Amino acid sequence: MTALAEQVPVFSPAEQSLLYSPAEQSLRTSFYSGAPLDLTPTRSQSGHDGSPIHVTRPAIRAWVIRDLLLSNVPVAPGQIRQLNVTGAAIQGELDLQFAKTDCPLRLEKCVFDSPVTLYEAHLRSVSLRGCTVPGIDARHVRVTGDLNLDDVHLTGCLRLGGAHLRDDLHLAAATIESGDGNDAVLDLDNIEIKGKIEAPGLTVRGMVSTKAATGAGPWRMPRARILAAAKAPSGGTRDALAWNGEGMRIEGTLDASGLHASGQVRLVDTQVLCLVFRDVKIRNSRTAALILDRLDCRGSVFCDGRSYLTGGMHAIGIQAGATLYLGAGMAKAPAEGAADDRKHAVDLRRARITGELKCVAGFRASGACNLADAHVGGRVSFSGASLRPVDGAEGQVAFTADGARMDSDLSLEENFSCRGRISLQNARIGGGLTVQQNEHDGYCTLTAEGLSVSRDVTLDLGGTVDLSGADITGDLTLDLKRLKGDDSGAAADLSAVTAGVLTLTGKPTMGFLDLTRASVSLLCDSPRDWPDGSRIVLEGLEYRDITTNDGDRKNHDSHRLDWLKAGTRWTRGAEGQYENVAFTPQPYQQLAAYYRNSGDDNQARRVLHKMYSRRNNSLHSWRDPVIKLWNNAQNVFVGYGYSPALAFGWLVIFAVVAASLFGWVGKVHTGFAREIIMSLGLVLPGTGYGQIDPWKATGTASHVIAGLLVLWGLVLGATVIAALARVIKQ
Repeated sequence: MTALAEQVPVFSPAEQSLLYSPAEQSLRTSFYSGAPLDLTPTRSQSGHDGSPIHVTRPAIRAWVIRDLLLSNVPVAPGQIRQLNVTGAAIQGELDLQFAKTDCPLRLEKCVFDSPVTLYEAHLRSVSLRGCTVPGIDARHVRVTGDLNLDDVHLTGCLRLGGAHLRDDLHLAAATIESGDGNDAVLDLDNIEIKGKIEAPGLTVRGMVSTKAATGAGPWRMPRARILAAAKAPSGGTRDALAWNGEGMRIEGTLDASGLHASGQVRLVDTQVLCLVFRDVKIRNSRTAALILDRLDCRGSVFCDGRSYLTGGMHAIGIQAGATLYLGAGMAKAPAEGAADDRKHAVDLRRARITGELKCVAGFRASGACNLADAHVGGRVSFSGASLRPVDGAEGQVAFTADGARMDSDLSLEENFSCRGRISLQNARIGGGLTVQQNEHDGYCTLTAEGLSVSRDVTLDLGGTVDLSGADITGDLTLDLKRLKGDDSGAAADLSAVTAGVLTLTGKPTMGFLDLTRASVSLLCDSPRDWPDGSRIVLEGLEYRDITTNDGDRKNHDSHRLDWLKAGTRWTRGAEGQYENVAFTPQPYQQLAAYYRNSGDDNQARRVLHKMYSRRNNSLHSWRDPVIKLWNNAQNVFVGYGYSPALAFGWLVIFAVVAASLFGWVGKVHTGFAREIIMSLGLVLPGTGYGQIDPWKATGTASHVIAGLLVLWGLVLGATVIAALARVIKQ
């Protein structure tokens, strides 16, 4: 007898028939020979009426499988030792708890009537592909090869917590469901996988838990379904938590494209090479749908395609080594939860994105997109997006990047739609800023106090703009035609703005244009858009050059005077309210300085003359009668010092009139020329009343005329001296 025959248990036919069923005898024979056993029932049998006949699967008791796996009986020479059965009905519990075997276990397309226990077992490889099992407990199992659960149908939980797999885990097209709904139906907590996870088409009815799971390869679960449990968890709702993946460590790509989840997907503190959530549909009625707080992704994060996040995306402190994509789907803020969560559709506060933040055309958000204190190394683009606050209120935030740092451009254009408030307070943009809202899109406001932009800014929206204190290295182009504030507030607040070229088009429908203390290199606007009565504030505005963008250079200077008249009527009060003060001098002085630097002294004097005229007109005659009278005299006689020819004209007029009067009332006529010289001697300061003696003026009339000439001369001289002193002082 051979050595093999000596090690094989020998039973008589009668003993075998008593101990084992025919299927079990076939299993023993195939196991000893190292050959697979296929017990799949034939499906082509039919009854006399043509209806199919139910064929019972051959049954194999679980203890028989266990005994064979744990036996040391060798197989036939040249064969691989394995337990390979297809299509059997497994009766009883297959309990391999703490078992150790180097024999591969393959039970495929089998039906189990009891759970399978692999707790802390050490196995070569396991395949339950296509099986129907009431549940699998494989916690802390160690598998040298693959664990194949493709097409498995589990009516209980799959527990792989703490398992160590030296190769791959396969869950393609697997279905896992449990009736109680209290615990995780798929438990992969602390699992360690040296290979990859392949789970396309996985369906789980209940919660998935992968906390602290680690994988050396990619984790692929495209088209997965994580649905609500058949029975809601005690004390909760069905869509409370669908997938809990806190603390995962995946060295490859986590691909959940096409995922459908009823509940929250939570991947907090997870590390992945690349995250793909393309074309996903996640619905959570309580809190955020997708939570990626502090996720560390060394590559790109894809939340693109037609993804629908009912509950929004919560990604505070996320780190992306490349680009973060948002697709042509929709993110909607949760209806319940904390008050702060209910505001946000996409929450990227304190995010760190090395590449771009790119939102493709068609993205919709019902709730705020929050980038506060984020740092984006590349371009931030929401071009073609549609942003709405939660309740649709005009004053609510739709997009915010307060305190954010963007090293390149921020682009909100190309069919960009927004109803609500865009907030960029104290943001730092290393490139340019473009906000171009669709026409007839509703009310949209921009609040950007303390904004810093390294390149150009272009704004065209229908609402209000607040750029107070903004520092713009490049040019600022603002279309005012669609801006509309309230009657006593600012439609465009550009106070304390610094920019290169400031280009203004049109005027607001309602509200003020506030240029208080703004400083630009070149101001380009259309002054004829600002007739007297317009609501514009120019106090403190500084510029080195000024031009018009309406092409009307011929009437530019006259339109500028109307522009000044409108812009010097209002000032901004301490409380931010606008006060009608009737006159402020600085805008006139600034425009005059521009003309003077340009070599146009005549226009500069004209502007300053208008300034003093406005100043005098702003005085209340009943309160300051002497000052007003004195200013009127300066204006009449010398044009406040800016029309010296006017004083000379008055001097000539006085002399001619006086000479005519002297010739008419005097008894001695010395000729018209000498009478003019006599009159000039009386009018010019420093002459005396007694100088009329050579002409022997007699009578009261001559003395009255002489006295009036001296008086008007004194007044004329005083006004000229006062006006010239003011001009020299300035």
